[in-house]
Amino acid sequence: MPPTPPLRTALIGLSSSAITSWASSAHLPGLLTPKGRSTLPITALLNSSVAAAQASIEKYGLDPSTKAYGSPEDLANDPDIDLVICNTRVDKHFETILPSVRRGKDVFVEWPVAGNVQDIETLIEEAGRSGILDTVLSVVGDVSPDTAHSQLQLQRPDVRIRDPTTNKIIRTVKSNVPDLVSFHAQLESSATLSYYFRRGQPFPGDPALTWSINLEHAEVKLVSPSGLNLETGEPAKILVHWYDSDEVEEVKWEGDAEFEELGGSARNVIRTLLAFGEGEEAGEGWVSLKDAAGRARLIEGFIRGWEESRGDV
Repeated sequence: MPPTPPLRTALIGLSSSAITSWASSAHLPGLLTPKGRSTLPITALLNSSVAAAQASIEKYGLDPSTKAYGSPEDLANDPDIDLVICNTRVDKHFETILPSVRRGKDVFVEWPVAGNVQDIETLIEEAGRSGILDTVLSVVGDVSPDTAHSQLQLQRPDVRIRDPTTNKIIRTVKSNVPDLVSFHAQLESSATLSYYFRRGQPFPGDPALTWSINLEHAEVKLVSPSGLNLETGEPAKILVHWYDSDEVEEVKWEGDAEFEELGGSARNVIRTLLAFGEGEEAGEGWVSLKDAAGRARLIEGFIRGWEESRGDV
C-alpha cells in the first residue's frame, strides 16, 4: 500500500552533461512544480559519482541540502529516502535499483523494468523478502495469458543510420528485432484485444496510430499523428461514433491546469508519480512490479517462440 506523502525522493540518473536526458525533460519539471515539491520533495541524487551528482544539484538549482551519491548501495542505506526514481538506460535499471528494493524502499522504474526476465524475477523475489511489492511502473493493461497469440516477423533487417547533422546515410546495420507484430488476446473483462504494429512510414494521409474500442452503444477511436508517442508531436484526438444517432463527437480533453505549462512527457510522468505519492492503489494510475512482471513473461514467450521458429535458439 502506498505510504503517506510527503515522500522524500531520490533521482537516479539526472545528468548535468547529457545532450538529451529523460530525467531533466520528463521527470524534473513536474517534481519542481508546487504540487511536486510538496508531495515528492527531491532529497537526493544518484549519479555515476558523487561529483557528478553534486554537479547536477548545482546545474538544476536544487536545494543545497540535497544529498549527492555515487553508488546505489549508499543511496539504499540512507534512512531519509522513501521513494527512488530510476532514470537510467534500461540496461542499468537492475543494478541501480536492486539495493533500494532490498532495503524496502519504494521504487519507480519505467517499462521495461529490466533488461531481461531473469532480472525482473530477482527484483520480485527481493521485494517479497523486504515486504514491499508496490514497486511502481508506468505500464498498462491486463490480458489472460492463456488466450494470447502472436505473430512476429523481421521484414527489413537492414537499418540505415543517418548522420543527424547532414541527414546522409553513413552506415547500415543488421537488426535482430521484429518490425512486424500481430497480437491477439482476451482481456479479463472478456473483451478481445487485436493489436497490429509495423515499423516504417504510414500511408500518406493516414495517422500513424489508430486505436478503436468497440462498445455496446458506441465506438471510441483514438487517433494519433505521432504514433505511439502520444505525448510528443501533434496532439491525439478522441472521437466517439454513437450508433443510435450515427453522429461522431470529438471529445475535448485537457490536463490539470497546474501542469499546463509542462511538456506532454512531463505531464504524463508527474500524473503517475502523484497517483502513487498521494496514496492511490495499484491499477489507479500506476502498476505494481508483480503485474508488470507478468507482462514481461508474456512478451518473453513471444520473442522466444519467434527465435525458435527462425532457428536462433
